[in-house]
This record gives sequence, C-alpha cells and structure tokens, in this order.
Amino acid sequence: MVNVSAPNTARLLAALATAACVGCASSERSDPPQEAAQRWDSAGVTIIENHRPQWAPSAGWSISDSAVLEIADREPSADYSFFRVSTAIRLDDGRIVVANTGTNEIRFFDATGTYLHTVGGTGDGPGEFRQLAWMGRGADGMIAFDFRGSRVSAFGVDGTLRQTRSLAAPGVVLIPRMMSAAEDGGLVIQYYLRSRLGEDSGETKVDLTRDSLVTALFDSTGAETRLLYRPGHILDVRFREILGGRSARVPLAIHYGPSVAGAFADGEVFVGSSDRFQIDVFDTDGVWLRSIRLAADPIPVTPEDVDALIERVEPMLSGANAFARRQLEWLRRLPAAKTMPFFSRLPFLVDDDHNLWVLPYRAENELPFDLDGFSPKHSYPYAHVFDAEGTYLGEVALPDRFRPTAIGTDYVLGVSHDLEDVERIAMYRLSK
Repeated sequence: MVNVSAPNTARLLAALATAACVGCASSERSDPPQEAAQRWDSAGVTIIENHRPQWAPSAGWSISDSAVLEIADREPSADYSFFRVSTAIRLDDGRIVVANTGTNEIRFFDATGTYLHTVGGTGDGPGEFRQLAWMGRGADGMIAFDFRGSRVSAFGVDGTLRQTRSLAAPGVVLIPRMMSAAEDGGLVIQYYLRSRLGEDSGETKVDLTRDSLVTALFDSTGAETRLLYRPGHILDVRFREILGGRSARVPLAIHYGPSVAGAFADGEVFVGSSDRFQIDVFDTDGVWLRSIRLAADPIPVTPEDVDALIERVEPMLSGANAFARRQLEWLRRLPAAKTMPFFSRLPFLVDDDHNLWVLPYRAENELPFDLDGFSPKHSYPYAHVFDAEGTYLGEVALPDRFRPTAIGTDYVLGVSHDLEDVERIAMYRLSK
C-alpha cells in the first residue's frame, strides 16, 4: 500500500500553490534579481530559484579534449563490440561495467579497459534477460532490469547473481528509463497506471490524463512502499483500436510533450517533469525537501518542428510490419505541445560529490515510442550542473558525439560514437 501522510500532503499542496504562481510573482518584479540564486521556505519545502549561473563566463569546470580511457571494437573479439549501450558505470576499484542491451549482456572490463568476463545473456533463466533495459549501482554491486520479464536481478561486484525478483503487479506498467537503486536494495521506479489503458467504445479524442505517471519506492522484495511523486498531468491521445480481438484505447504522448526524469543518490530522490525547469527532491519517506528551479525561456513548438519529427520517424516505420505502419498513422494525427521540454527524458546524473547533472532536451534524440532505444546517435553538447544545495553553477561542455552515464569526482564516463555511429565506451578527465 502506498503511504502518504496528511502533513506531507498538506505541505505538497501548499508548495504546489506557490509553484503555480511563480510566473505571476516574477512578472510583477520591477527590477531584475540582484542575486544569481534566491532561497525561501514554502510550507517546510526549501525553494531554490536560480536566475543565472554562479560561474563567471570564463570560469567553471571542464572536460578533457581527449579520452583518458577508451574501450572500442577490437576484431576479431566480439567482447569489445557494443550495440545499444544503456549504461556504463565505474566501480570503486576502477573496473568498468557496461550494460549492452543489444545482446542482453553485462560486460566487465578492468581499469585499463581490458575485457574480463560477461554475465547475463538472452533467456528466461536466472540472471538472464528477455530485454535488458537498465543497469545501475546497487548495495555492493549492480542491479539490472529486464523490461519484458518485469523483473530485477541483483549482482555482486564480481558479477555473481545474488537475487532475482519480479516487479509485475496489477495495474502497473514499468518504465525502464527511470529506475534507481537504493542502498538497502530498494528501487525508485517510474510506472504508468495500466488502468488508464482500459477498454473504451468512444471515438478518437484528446484527454488530459492526470496522475498517469507515478514515481514510487519499492522495497527489496519488490513491493511498493511509498509514493514519491506525481507530475500533475500528462497530455496524451487515446485512439480506439482493435488490439488482440478487443476494442481498446491506446494512449500516445503528444509531440514534444513532457516526460519525467529522475535519479536517486545518498538517500534522496530527484525527479521532475520537463514541461518546466523544476526538479523536486524527496527523501525515502516521501517528505518533499526542496525544489530546484532554473529560469529559462520557453521555446515554442512550430509546425516545422512537427514535420521534422515525422520525417525522422517515417523511415523507421514505413517499411516495418502492419502495427508499425499503424503507429505512423497515429503519429500523423497527434497534436503537439505548445513549447519544447526543458530537459531530456534520460535519467539525471548525480556525481560522487552530490552535484546534479541535467541533460538538455534535443528533439533528434527523443523519438516517439522510444523507437531507437539508446541510439549511438544520442549525444548532448553540454549539461546543466547544480551543486549539492541546488544552486545552479552553469553549463559544462561535453565531448562531441558523447552521452554521459556516470560521473565521479574527476571523471565523466559514457558512450561515444564515431562518424560511422560505431559505439565505444569513453572516459574523460573532469577538472573542477
């Protein structure tokens, strides 16, 4: 059962009311704020309003021009060949662990990038995956999520399988891109409520679906214990279709609609809906601790933006099976959001010094239906960085053709790709 105490609910409603009128309050100020960041308390929730970076234009952190470590294709060994890498992490002893979702494998490399061994693989057996979708640090090891199997496997730092548990539950559709592991073996998980996908005999229409996305804490047995976050509303379209011999309503997010991203670190959950630049921080008891905001101008979605999205998707669906072609028809009928999202749907990153890294939204990276999964073409020119208190420090430029997946005190690790879109693991030096 989800536990939400009355005091916490009251604090949540009061802080939401404050958030709703932030734009009005800002428009009434006659003078621009003198401070880069302002803080105040709202019903026990600390609000951090960031107006501009703390770093001066010539200051800030930097990442080395060249990688200090690369793990790349070495023929004839397939162990160094990567396809659809979701995550690469670095263990305390320097070893690199890579979730290669294209082969459903978790591969281990030593601190120099030399291949050690592999666990996982395709299958339904212990430690295997029908669709490896996510991997992260857990309590003294790694936790990996099998999307199609709706189960989580815990591995030790040596790759030994410790536990496999099912997360299947009535009314729940798990979202693989938003999962984080807690120190006690619990998980922070984002999911859809399957009750929103019920049968319907109505015509095609647009619904404003509230509370369709939930972020919650699950304990080490796979049971949900605490509701943490609901984004308020997600706009989607319901199409009446014949699926599996029955009439059903199929929900699809609108073009350039908001998504929810998050992370878990040091007992705190960071989560936010990308329709505004606000990241809320909770503890594992569901107490709302603070809201981190960044002033940013909205970018309107134009008809040309929608046309460009359809053009990117069409080659992927037009020659596929009948259901894929039907998806293309749905996409052509979808409405669009009024403004672009403020940040990526990919998980936030929290480095070893508890700084929060947020990737910007790039339309070419984030296609409907997650059509290309973790494509090697996903890359980001920079990341927004906030310190442990929620103060906006500024932007850190990222290497070309690179997607970060783990950040330490002095390194940035992630997935790089060459001009032929061949994936490789790369680690760069971070200078602060």
